[in-house]
Amino acid sequence: MNIRTVYLELLSGTLGSVGILVAGVIMLTTNFYLANPLIGIWSSVIYDP
Repeated sequence: MNIRTVYLELLSGTLGSVGILVAGVIMLTTNFYLANPLIGIWSSVIYDP
């Protein structure tokens, strides 16, 4: 496998997990429940080639 491909795959998984955690913190602290779908849409747009 290409090292760059593996790196990008791990990076996208890590950033997706961080996005989920950020959305959870936003929802708990501000009751802004649209944070989850907005971050989900953002991550799918950014990470899909």
